[in-house]
Amino acid sequence: MSPISRAPLQIAIGIVFLLAGLTKLRHPAVFKKAIVEFDILPRYLAHPTAILILIAELSIGLGHLTDRYLHVAVLVGLAILSVFGIAVFASLARKRKHSCHCFGDSSEPVSFYTLIRLFLLGAAELSLLHIDPQLRLPSLGAVPLGLAAFWAAFDIWVALWLLSISRLIRIFRGSQAFN
Repeated sequence: MSPISRAPLQIAIGIVFLLAGLTKLRHPAVFKKAIVEFDILPRYLAHPTAILILIAELSIGLGHLTDRYLHVAVLVGLAILSVFGIAVFASLARKRKHSCHCFGDSSEPVSFYTLIRLFLLGAAELSLLHIDPQLRLPSLGAVPLGLAAFWAAFDIWVALWLLSISRLIRIFRGSQAFN
């Protein structure tokens, strides 16, 4: 497919990430509190994590909208969406009730729909890699495959760290974790 056919998808993803970053930038204290509410990281990491997420979301959004370093924006976008997905899944599994703060100070609670939205955004990012072969980074050879394997292993490790095996088994056997 041509770069013109990927433009609407690329622009939509760029707008989502840019708006998410800008709304969090408007209310940094609320966003830092949101990181603490997820109860995944130690409190002392909330501030640096908030800064990193803000920089990442704004950079991903700008990368998609300007078409500069798009391959990096897509890969970082996939990585951050994976981390967000793990955090949301862990919150749902632990039956924690709090806002998702996906767009700054929004009061929308973390829910199964939050997880679906993250999955769909990740699928859109992956489709950008499929639509435009230039984004596959062919000159790097095995590096993209290595990055994918690294992130997959990292995601699995974090998920296992956040949830015990017995809790995972209960979730997959039909627990009410997603209600």
